[in-house]
Amino acid sequence: MLSRLRSIGRRLRPGRAAELRHASVYQRPEILLLHASATTTAGVHLAQEPIVRLAPTASSEQVGSALLEVLAACRTGVPHPSPEEWREATKPLLAAAQFRSWRALERGAKACWVTQKPDGSFEFSILAKGGPGGEKSGFHELGAGRQRLAATASAEKVGSALMMVLESCE
Repeated sequence: MLSRLRSIGRRLRPGRAAELRHASVYQRPEILLLHASATTTAGVHLAQEPIVRLAPTASSEQVGSALLEVLAACRTGVPHPSPEEWREATKPLLAAAQFRSWRALERGAKACWVTQKPDGSFEFSILAKGGPGGEKSGFHELGAGRQRLAATASAEKVGSALMMVLESCE
């Protein structure tokens, strides 16, 4: 159920503080995939271990516990990969997800970003999938606002909130 990963990236939005913890979540009919994000010295998010692969029938408590685990593993100041290293950097994530390409993983998937703030509260970004190529490719914030959850929320409530947010994603 738990797989390991080193890196794949997405660019940070300006103004993001290094003390924030970030995770990405992908939902497909056959899996729920969660991974922590490291922040490179160039300000890019890189997927990092742990990567947790859950069954779509996982309980809210299991989902919340997995999310808390990946958020706890977030790091900052990770060396930024060279252009030659990017292709290689995607391989561990794809292996953990059991897909041959990033495009295959994204096809039919919903995704959201989760940020844990320094006070421990959570912010869930509702995402929509863009086009197949260019600047609009990949997942982008939908603009429907962000969902927030208090730091005191139980693992079950965190998991339940995540699943509700994924329902809103496109």
